[in-house]
This record gives sequence, C-alpha cells and structure tokens, in this order.
Amino acid sequence: MKKGYEILFTPAKIGNCEIKNRFIMCPMASTDMIEWTQKPVGYNPAVHDLLVNRAKDGVGLIIPGAIGVFSWAGKACLGDHPEAFAGVKETVEEIHSYGSKIFFQLTAGLGRNLPFMKALYEKKEQLKPMMDFDFIDASADDGLPNRWINEMKSRALTKEEIL
Repeated sequence: MKKGYEILFTPAKIGNCEIKNRFIMCPMASTDMIEWTQKPVGYNPAVHDLLVNRAKDGVGLIIPGAIGVFSWAGKACLGDHPEAFAGVKETVEEIHSYGSKIFFQLTAGLGRNLPFMKALYEKKEQLKPMMDFDFIDASADDGLPNRWINEMKSRALTKEEIL
C-alpha cells in the first residue's frame, strides 16, 4: 500500500459513534431500506444483500438512500406506519455483526419534485403563513436561480441562520 493511505484503515469518530475505518458507502437512489410512500409499504428486501455485502467487505459506515418522513400526497407521517419498519432491525443487526455502522437519512421529501415545487412557488403568497419560504429559498449566494425553476431566485443566508 502506498504510504499515506494507512489513515483510511484507522478508526474515526462521529460524535460518540466510532467507525472502524474511513470507508463509507455513500447514499444512492433506490438503496433506502424503508418504503412507505408507495406500494408495497415496508422493508425493501432488495437492498439487503447489497448493504450486508458492503459490511462483509469491511466498509466502516453504510448510508442507505434517503427515507421520506412525510408523504405530501397522502398527508401521512412515517411515524404513523410502524409496519414500514418490519425487517429493518434484523438487517441492521446483521450489518453490525461485521463491525460496520449504518446511518439513516431522513428527508422531508421535496427534493427534485418539480411539479410540486412549481405549485408551491406559484402559491407562495397564500402558503406563507404555513411554510417558511424565506428559508426554503435560502442559498449561499443572492439571486441564484433554482436548479429546476429559473424564476425562483435564492437569497443569501444571514449570519444568524448559519450560526
């Protein structure tokens, strides 16, 4: 091994969680373990082998795809669907048995939902009492266009929002 790469094989800490090495499986679409916004609801067994095999291969940290906590269409919350978690615990325990850690990403689910974002933007004034549009439109720089809706411009974050 080339000198200087040894650090990749040393433990690292994230908060009080120790990761056995610095190899991370980054999140990818369709690798989420829980599906509840579409049918069938529940654990996604198709990702089991992928995630467990990464643990067997020695990856220190596995981050599956994002899990939406809110279904905008159905106006439902993941916490109200315990059936969606069936099978997850066993897979997590199997991953842990190889010394790997797993972090779950939770998302509000807006992402690149262009029709939904456009509808929100067009009704911005009526929805302001319910949503913090100033924060949704925030960016590192003033005036940048939204990636999918050019007329939707960002505003710079304030120091108070960053800190």
